[in-house]
Amino acid sequence: MAFQYKHVLVAASLGLLMLVEAQAQDYPTRPVNIMVGYSAGGSGDVIARLVAQELSAALGQSVIVQNKPGASAMIAAEYVARSAPDGYTLMSASSTELAANPGIFAKMTYDPVKNFTPIIQYSLQPNVLLVRPNSPTLPARNIAELVAFAKAHPNQLTFGSAGNGSSQDMAAELFMMLTGTKATQVPYKGGANSITDLMGGQIDMNFSPLPEALPFIRSGKLVALALTTAQRSPMLPDVPTMAEAGVAGYEFAGWHALVAPAGTPKPIIDKLNAVLQKGLKGDLGEKLRNIGLTVTGGTPPQAAERQLQSIKKFQELIKAANRPKV
Repeated sequence: MAFQYKHVLVAASLGLLMLVEAQAQDYPTRPVNIMVGYSAGGSGDVIARLVAQELSAALGQSVIVQNKPGASAMIAAEYVARSAPDGYTLMSASSTELAANPGIFAKMTYDPVKNFTPIIQYSLQPNVLLVRPNSPTLPARNIAELVAFAKAHPNQLTFGSAGNGSSQDMAAELFMMLTGTKATQVPYKGGANSITDLMGGQIDMNFSPLPEALPFIRSGKLVALALTTAQRSPMLPDVPTMAEAGVAGYEFAGWHALVAPAGTPKPIIDKLNAVLQKGLKGDLGEKLRNIGLTVTGGTPPQAAERQLQSIKKFQELIKAANRPKV
């Protein structure tokens, strides 16, 4: 009897596996939604729309980007974490909601590791420190002058961000820790909104993602003082890195990745990964590089490992900065 029962279980398991594989072969049979935790116009939104275009063309189905901004992208992350693991609700996520938030917030409505299955990391994202040209509140045209002014006027300067734990926030935290300066964060629902206020004089500076900053730097509306990455960007070859500008040991880059709710069948994860791997080696990769990103790619396990490494790195930064959880 036990022998027969074991055979029934094996047969049922094989049948379920065949069903899942068949569904993956047909997937998708209806539109796919990609959630973004930030408002339209920011780098996360721009990247998600480029990814959606690539997926739609390759899969032959509409791929729709939906913006759910707020709470440092936790609204969108919670929505995806609670969605059906069928491949039809995905998230184009950043290092904020998947790595930094656990070190920032005392209470979270999702687990960034347990509630998601990574599909692929697309890119690393430099941030760039921006100021207004001829600003009356921040008379600094290089990092040395900015540091000197900030030390002489502690907590007087303000910087914009896309919320606690965002790349702007973390880049600024590292800068303040290494330079011994203090500035006040002004959070927004997206990086594009903070750039608007920077140009309008409502804030003094911004550690903006490079894709958001490039048009304003090129037009002369904003001035780039330094990049947060270890190497200069080919998009801004004349702009120094923080380390080159005198902030020893400074290196920071955010990242973006596609994730699905935990439990999404592996054949669907693998299919999406294969499509985007191909795209990153072709037109999609070229488009991402043209907006200032470093293309990464890789397997789902590699994306998962990079996430774990980032969580550790952010926790170390937040602890070193003696920043209490909110």
